[in-house]
Formats: sequence, structure tokens, C-alpha cells
Amino acid sequence: MISNREIVRQFRLYAELLLLHNKNERLSALLSGASYRIGKMPGNVVELDRSELQKLFRPEIIELINKLKTDKTIDDLDELIQLTPTGLFEMMRIRGLVGKASIEYPTQLAPQNAGEHGISNNELSNN
Repeated sequence: MISNREIVRQFRLYAELLLLHNKNERLSALLSGASYRIGKMPGNVVELDRSELQKLFRPEIIELINKLKTDKTIDDLDELIQLTPTGLFEMMRIRGLVGKASIEYPTQLAPQNAGEHGISNNELSNN
């Protein structure tokens, strides 16, 4: 059985990666709230029945909790982990450097093509 601590860890990571990849911001906010609520629960959230879960969480979160009960993993989270460069995971561990603004920074600096920065393709091939 998966513990509350593991669910909180996965929900927090999923919320951060959703923001990082400019995906579903609403789900990210729901995951953050749910991870906080689950972290404060005295009992294990996977032991609650459907009616109790409906009193505490939105349908999207209930679906993820049920998925974790059976599979112990979230497929979309695994996909986002695969899409995320390892260097960004290291940056995410730096306290205070997590969030949408810090993640957009590297993307804004990355040149889409050399012409945007006044460099011709000939200059690139000569170097």
C-alpha cells in the first residue's frame, strides 16, 4: 500500500512539473492543495472510501488517488519526468528556485534560430 508521504511527494513533483512544462495550471494548483491536505491527514488516504474522498477532494484528485492505489504510479507524471532534463531536477532542489518564473527563464534565453540573435547561418558553420 502506498503511504501518504509517497502520495504527497508524487503530487508535489507532478504539480511542479506541470508548471515547468506549461501544462495544466489548474491541476497543478489542485495537486498542491491536495498534497498539503494529505500531508496533514492522520490516517492513510488510500484507505478512505469514495464518499469520504468526494468530501475532501475534487474529481481529478480522486482519480489520481485511485490510480495510485492500483498502479502506484501516475502515467502523466512519468511522461513529464522523461521530458524533463536532469539539470532542471537539480535546480528544483534549490530552495526558493522552484516555480513557473524560474523555469521559464532558460526557455526564454534559448535561441530558436541563429537569425534572432543577428548571427547568420554562414557564421555558425564557419565556427
